[in-house]
Amino acid sequence: MRTALVALVLGLGGCGTDDVDLSGVYAVTVDVASAPCGNDAAVAMGPAYLHFFKADLFGQTVFQYDECKDLGATDCFASGGLFESLAESIDNGWRGRLSSSSHSGTRCLMTYVEETASANGSHLTVDRARYEFDGDLPEADCTIDEAEKRGTTMDCKSHARREAEKQ
Repeated sequence: MRTALVALVLGLGGCGTDDVDLSGVYAVTVDVASAPCGNDAAVAMGPAYLHFFKADLFGQTVFQYDECKDLGATDCFASGGLFESLAESIDNGWRGRLSSSSHSGTRCLMTYVEETASANGSHLTVDRARYEFDGDLPEADCTIDEAEKRGTTMDCKSHARREAEKQ
């Protein structure tokens, strides 16, 4: 079995401006998800707050966030770690993209995850979707580059959207 390491797309030369600072604590007002994608429904036990903060990834500023139970952000769960950071500046926010591939025999699994956090005044929207190809493909075609190329054209396996207000 050959497994390609996960590729994090760093936003070198992203299409937005770097001046959107997402840092802070946000009270979650909407929390919906679906798997497979299509019919988002309310999440029963989602976090009450999201705590966004800056981090450093190989000398580049990125944003990460924790899911918290309290406004003080003292009772939190890390949402994805450094390699699931929002590293690419986009209009009104930041985006993170993650690709992976794994091959065994003739079987190929490619995954592409995209997450955005966009601010409009004190309102924040976080969207995350996971796309996947799982089928027969020659090993030479089962690559991270191919996963990135296919991106959102692969089957959407899960989607989540949170809306929140800055506190």
